[in-house]
Amino acid sequence: MRGVRERTAETLSRAPRTPEPAPRTAPPALHLLERLRETIADAAGKGERLAASGERASSAAERLVRKLDADGRAFEALASDAETDERGETE
Repeated sequence: MRGVRERTAETLSRAPRTPEPAPRTAPPALHLLERLRETIADAAGKGERLAASGERASSAAERLVRKLDADGRAFEALASDAETDERGETE
């Protein structure tokens, strides 16, 4: 076994060295992919804010409709009372 190790070590020592890989810089495609991820994250955040804003506007519109309905019923009651008073009817 020792002989095999020695021959393997000798063979490996004679083998040409491979050059060290150069530090990799991000190719343009990777840079664009990262930028795309950032853009998607920004768009998702904006979408969430828009959805929340839409929900607030919808709630405000519903409150306004309920108030207008209540005020409309109150005005109808006042008009009915005024009409009754004009005819001289009492309760």
